[in-house]
Amino acid sequence: MAHLRSSLAGSVPSGPTDPEQIRAMAAAAWQSRGMVLVNVEALTDDWERQMITNLANRLYGPRPSGPRGRK
Repeated sequence: MAHLRSSLAGSVPSGPTDPEQIRAMAAAAWQSRGMVLVNVEALTDDWERQMITNLANRLYGPRPSGPRGRK
């Protein structure tokens, strides 16, 4: 996928990169919106990881192949 450059790129805030910022963002999403953000690679139980993966695939489609996506 090609990335487009824009003069507005400098004014767009970057997303959280620190694990604690990401955790805080996930907690806020759960508490304010009822949304759950789960890193499936962090799940140690195989059954739970597969259940979440199946649900996400059904709702949002499969992840792309590549370094961060599994296929």
